[in-house]
Amino acid sequence: MKLILFIAVFCIAFGCSHDQLAPDELIYTSSKVTSYPSNSLNIYDDAGALHNEIVEAFLQSGDTVSTTFGIITSAEAIANQNPDFTKIKPFDYTTPLSSKIDSLLSDTAPLETVLDKLSLSFAAKTSLTIFVDSLINPISSNADYDLEIYPYIVDYESEIINSTVLTQNEKRVILTTTSILRYAYYFKKKVKRRPVDRDWYISIGNVAAGTQGSLESEAKAAMMATVTGLIINK
Repeated sequence: MKLILFIAVFCIAFGCSHDQLAPDELIYTSSKVTSYPSNSLNIYDDAGALHNEIVEAFLQSGDTVSTTFGIITSAEAIANQNPDFTKIKPFDYTTPLSSKIDSLLSDTAPLETVLDKLSLSFAAKTSLTIFVDSLINPISSNADYDLEIYPYIVDYESEIINSTVLTQNEKRVILTTTSILRYAYYFKKKVKRRPVDRDWYISIGNVAAGTQGSLESEAKAAMMATVTGLIINK
């Protein structure tokens, strides 16, 4: 199914005008794209790529740890063996706190909670909230990745990159989040195609964890999103 963009609120954030269309009349359509799942225009794309690499390695390891602390410890040990992770890991990197992860996963509105604590403008918060909400719902979550989800995310990233309203820090937070989402949905697609068919769930808490981690670094964003994803899918 096609992804519906809540255009009315999006335009409040970015000042566009679609007076001739009601919010539920503007349906997202996309052109054909060829590169999956990366986006070379997103300079924060390492976050999403690392998310998938760490999740994949964790699942292949057969680790059966189930506690939040245990998953953090195991996932971080795997990450520290990944040269791409160590390359972008800042010197002041800190291990995600179990209490913080658990709090996000139990929060009824985790993304709002995270965004309220970040120094972002109304435009940035509104834009990211609408974008995430448009993806994480039963209809759009089951949309075709190649034809709908990937191009939808890439087109949104282009709007963010070219925005003259957002600051560079706001772009960094948003583009790190979209990178993780783009790769996470690609992983969801891969899991469904495996011999042992299973669902892979992506939650608002999953996204919010990555957004919060982005405040520190791509490495922290990838790790927090990875851990929350492993917890909700254990």
